Amino acid sequence: MLAGVGPFANRKRPGSPRESHTKVRIYNVNTQTLIEAVIQTPGGQVEYAGDTHIDGVTDPARRSS
Repeated sequence: MLAGVGPFANRKRPGSPRESHTKVRIYNVNTQTLIEAVIQTPGGQVEYAGDTHIDGVTDPARRSS
């Protein structure tokens, strides 16, 4: 679930990213640690493209609509 937190936060927070990547800080309650994720945001949009496959998942990445 951690992989989805950064892109979700990036879409929901006010203001849009202006860089090719955006740093998102995530607090993990279970481990009480702060995690810094780097989200690819070329053109101010979250980049969902990828070729990583997960067993049981049909597509390698979410397709933008």
